[in-house]
Amino acid sequence: MSKEANMALVRAVMEAVNRQDLEALRAHPGYYETVQSIPVLWAAFPDLTHTIEQQFADGDWVATCMNVRGTHTGAFMGVAPTGKKISFIVVMMNRIENGRVVLHYGIPDFMAILQPLGLIPAWAA
Repeated sequence: MSKEANMALVRAVMEAVNRQDLEALRAHPGYYETVQSIPVLWAAFPDLTHTIEQQFADGDWVATCMNVRGTHTGAFMGVAPTGKKISFIVVMMNRIENGRVVLHYGIPDFMAILQPLGLIPAWAA
């Protein structure tokens, strides 16, 4: 597949995430762990939306930087819903093989999730 086709595939996968479509994610073996864990985030932040900010490809690898936003309306890590809006960055790398994501690394900025919810202290000014 071309670089452009690989990037379009990753965009389509992220659209499936925004639709909370686990079946579409299951078509990509690289998203196995995501399929196991993301329902917890969807339960706590049902309006979670991923917006791609930057994306580029090199061969069968696609790098993507996204802004993720949501509202804490369900329990998360023992914290009752706060109604707080969160926003954090996810940087991810995906390797594409035969039109499927076969390897996925997603690195979220968990500090930007945990601090607003009081799970870790905020940085001192």
